[in-house]
Amino acid sequence: MGCIIPELYGAAVMIWGDLCVIAEELGRSLAPTPFASSYYLANEAIWIAGTEDQKQDFSP
Repeated sequence: MGCIIPELYGAAVMIWGDLCVIAEELGRSLAPTPFASSYYLANEAIWIAGTEDQKQDFSP
């Protein structure tokens, strides 16, 4: 789930296009994963409105 999180927090170095490919493949295979709720909702909320401590706690 750390494909767009900055490398500073221990994530992979990818761009938004890579995230789109991952989402397409998960949808194509009907993978039963909480990708949208975990990444798009929770992770983006932390990156937009979270404190630095929250980013360090939840990102890795």
